[in-house]
Amino acid sequence: MEKRIKKTYKIRLYPSIRQKALIEKTLGCVRQVYNDFLAMCIDSYEKDKTFRVKKYTLIKLLPEYKEDFPYLKEVDSIALQQTILHLHSAYSNFFRHNAEFPKFKKKKNDYAYTTMNVNNSVRIIGDEIQLPKLGKVIMINSFAIPSSFSFTTVTISREGKYYYV
Repeated sequence: MEKRIKKTYKIRLYPSIRQKALIEKTLGCVRQVYNDFLAMCIDSYEKDKTFRVKKYTLIKLLPEYKEDFPYLKEVDSIALQQTILHLHSAYSNFFRHNAEFPKFKKKKNDYAYTTMNVNNSVRIIGDEIQLPKLGKVIMINSFAIPSSFSFTTVTISREGKYYYV
């Protein structure tokens, strides 16, 4: 049996102007989905104290939610699903007494979103990385990533004026 080791790499991205705009739009949409679904969970709990969040129930609400906000269809749908999973985890941890109550995301602290590698949607091609909705983004990789390396989840982040994956 082959043993798999999880390893993280942080690579600097050099997105085009269009790609920067899409990253910023995705960050805003992820923040909106997180905040609106958190408000929805709070309202449901206040009405019924026995209410418990089910992650797949929340994810199933996402297509209907996108109908109200059509611009959400322009960003990576997996990033929106992942933010719901993060919300579910934060909300559940609070009720298990493992964490504080989840806070609403603020624009100034809005710095990253996570997506998954589905159908080889994330891959390295030379000095570029293929990302969902963004396409090929130029990257600077100062170390060799093994050819056998496979991505499961990818976090696109902004630190100041720089972007990383």
